[in-house]
Amino acid sequence: MAATAGSPSLVPETELRALGVRAFEGLGLLRQDAVDVVDILVLADLFGLSTHGLSRIESYGERLQVGGINRQARIRVDSPAPALRLVDGDNGVGPLVGMHALRAAMQAASECGVGLAFARQSNHFGPISPYGLIAAEAGYASIIGSNATT
Repeated sequence: MAATAGSPSLVPETELRALGVRAFEGLGLLRQDAVDVVDILVLADLFGLSTHGLSRIESYGERLQVGGINRQARIRVDSPAPALRLVDGDNGVGPLVGMHALRAAMQAASECGVGLAFARQSNHFGPISPYGLIAAEAGYASIIGSNATT
């Protein structure tokens, strides 16, 4: 059955991811950074959270184009204590900073039995649920929160 005007059409996940990565690369992100951002946004779409999925390309893109978000953020992770990670996002795209923080917390947990990461200098980091899924699939329990705005 052909899609009609107004009816939603389904796009395969792999194609959706490829389109998202191309869009973010076109906005100046490095490929791996674009992949990290798109991983979170596509999961949001798959969860039915379309307000926090790839529809965010427009708002993130506007901020990237005017310099409100750093396209080539140099995200830094410091370890002031064995189980603690402090992530400086360098004003990068929120889901990218969020993924760095998640990975840092999981690494700390694998080393110490528990891990805690705090991120700053970030932006809207998307929905929380994809991060929780990624942590769970890697074998970690998680508590995730943010005070980031748009």
